[in-house]
Amino acid sequence: WGQGAGDALDFDGSNDHVLIPYDNSFNVTNLTIEAWVYSGNFNQNGFIFEKGPLNQQYSFFFEGDALTFRSKHSGTENSLVVTSSGIPLGSNTWHHIAATYDGTTKRIYVDGNQEAQVSRSGTLTTNSTGSIIGAYNAGFPNYYFNGQIDEVRIWNDARTVTEIGENMHKELAGNESGLVAYYKMSDGSGTSLTDNSSNSNTGTLTNMYNSSWVTSQAPIGDLGSSYQ
Repeated sequence: WGQGAGDALDFDGSNDHVLIPYDNSFNVTNLTIEAWVYSGNFNQNGFIFEKGPLNQQYSFFFEGDALTFRSKHSGTENSLVVTSSGIPLGSNTWHHIAATYDGTTKRIYVDGNQEAQVSRSGTLTTNSTGSIIGAYNAGFPNYYFNGQIDEVRIWNDARTVTEIGENMHKELAGNESGLVAYYKMSDGSGTSLTDNSSNSNTGTLTNMYNSSWVTSQAPIGDLGSSYQ
C-alpha cells in the first residue's frame, strides 16, 4: 500500500475535538461510519465520531479494550462491542475501522474485515444536535481520543464489505451517492475542517492549533488508485 503523505489531525486525549454544526443530512435511516485511526495505545476511552447528544443517536468509539458502535433505535439504545483480544488492533499502527447499520443488522469492520455483527431493527433516532470528531459530547474528559484520525466518512447507506475494502485505500471524489460528510483532513492548518462532500458540513477545531495538523501515514492512495 502506498502511504498518503497528506494530513491528519492529532488529538491529545485531553480536550481536543472537532465540532460539526447540526445538519439534517446526518439524520439517516441506514448508516456507515468510516475512519483511519492511529494511536500509541488503543486500550483507551476515546471517541472517533458521535452524532449526539449523549447516546441519543449514533457513535463509534474505543472504551477500554473494546471497539464499540452505539446507536439508538426507535427509542432504545443498543451497542455492538468487539474486544481487542478478538481483533487485530495493534498499537502504533494505522487501522481502518467501520461501522454499518442496514435496518436489520449492525456490523463492525477492522481493516476491511467484518469482526462482529448483531441483529437489530428499528429506525435510528433523529434530533437537531450537531456532531463531534474526537470526543463524547465534548464534555466527558475521560472520552477524548488520544491519537491521530484521518479520512472520516459518513454515509446514509450501509456499505458492503466489498465497498469498504475497495475504497478504504482510495481518496473519494466527494460526490459519491450516499456520502453525507467526508473529512479528508487535508486543510493542513487553521481551525476549520473542510467537508469534502457536496454537503459542506464544515467542522471547527476546538482546543487545537496548527501543531495539531500532522503528516498522515495512513495508507491512502491517489484518487482512483487501487492497492491489492
